[in-house]
Amino acid sequence: LRVNLLHALSRRCWSLTRRVRYLSQRSLRGRISLYLLDQRERTGSLSFCLPLTREELAALLAVNRSALSRELSRMQHDGLIETWRSSFKLLDKDRLKNV
Repeated sequence: LRVNLLHALSRRCWSLTRRVRYLSQRSLRGRISLYLLDQRERTGSLSFCLPLTREELAALLAVNRSALSRELSRMQHDGLIETWRSSFKLLDKDRLKNV
């Protein structure tokens, strides 16, 4: 019971730490970039599907869904990412890190 509780608390702590890291970014592009780079680390691939809907991702990043979609479109136009629904492909990982 103690071990399970400790695991649950540590997962929650890491989750909140990541969210604080996202929200500490001033720009929306910076928040999105950090989130996408974290997903790349988790999956180990430059192509992945997000576990969240756009509405859930917008809530996680504390932005409006339409602003999130607009910025994702701009990032795609700038050649940083390719997106289709919940599938993403990171085209320029180095530029995403420097955002």
